[in-house]
Amino acid sequence: MTEVSEASNLLAFQSIQSLDPNREGNVFVSPTSYWLAMAMVYNGANGDTRSEMDQALQLQGINVEDFNRQNAALMEHFTSVSDEDVELSIANSIWLNQDYEFLDTFHQSVTDTYEAELAPLTTPERINEWVSNQTNGKIKDIIKQIDPEHVAILVNATYFNGAWTYPFDENNTQERTFYKEDNSSVDVPFMALNEELPYVQTDQMQAVSLPYGENEDMQMELFLPNENIEMNDFLEGFTLENWQEWRDSMETQKGNLRMPKFSLEYETELQNFFQSLGMQQAFDAQKADFSNMIDQEQIGDLYIDKIVHKTFLDVDEEGTEAAGATSVEMKTTSIEIGESFDMEINRPFLLTISDKETDSILFMGMIHEPTSVD
Repeated sequence: MTEVSEASNLLAFQSIQSLDPNREGNVFVSPTSYWLAMAMVYNGANGDTRSEMDQALQLQGINVEDFNRQNAALMEHFTSVSDEDVELSIANSIWLNQDYEFLDTFHQSVTDTYEAELAPLTTPERINEWVSNQTNGKIKDIIKQIDPEHVAILVNATYFNGAWTYPFDENNTQERTFYKEDNSSVDVPFMALNEELPYVQTDQMQAVSLPYGENEDMQMELFLPNENIEMNDFLEGFTLENWQEWRDSMETQKGNLRMPKFSLEYETELQNFFQSLGMQQAFDAQKADFSNMIDQEQIGDLYIDKIVHKTFLDVDEEGTEAAGATSVEMKTTSIEIGESFDMEINRPFLLTISDKETDSILFMGMIHEPTSVD
């Protein structure tokens, strides 16, 4: 795992524990999406503003050249997936007020490293159309309005569509009960699979990995806390270190898996999250220093107004479609489970969609109620 992959993954675990859930109690984020959006911003930061971003993004010890080089390599790896059953696209764009110009060094960094499309900042509709096109129409209306004070809007759109290596048989899908933490329940379609899958069980949870495509380069990992463990308690031990250890401990075993068929949308703003990590000045009109982005003689106070993050997830018998855009101490000792396992995901659970080679987390979710988005 490279330094930027690890730093991006750490942000994922911090965000899943910090961000407010939607109405159904679900959180679903794309750390890759907001990482790359913030990476472009980082290239324009200077002085104490950049130092605080170093802290928030956990980049101490990485110079900007290495940072950009590692991000470029990660993007190239993601977008060179050679599996007809897996589609992964990552796109960046920057929309600039026509009264201003970027510094040449910033312009070169974002276009060469992040392959960002540069366009004039005009109407919300133009940006929303770009995001919708990049995410197969799954992310819409991420920008609500553009004010005269807007200087630039930096956007990342990440889209994933993967067919299961071992698809679920639609004939086996049936209504079953999903139990929520408030002691209520809801009947939802449950998919069923009997297959050899990477699996691990501890004294606090079960976890299974569902690969995508012929090459199995990417997978969804599902983490189901035991019935007597509340999600908030489980989250305390849901760390990058434990996540890696659980994945490494998985062994391929025959088993029965039942899981909900569901879809969801999630939208949040990330200003408070990044401020809680120590990134204060970037949001302060009086203190922000983005002098590596735009000549300070052109402009007075350039600062970050808001960071909007919007995601979509659809899990069915054939696979997973996901999109994201960004304008208790736990023992990990495995339990012997015999010849086969049974796992029914009928209560709140966590999921990650990750890349096997780089260990990078593309998406992460906490599901309290499997919903359906029309």
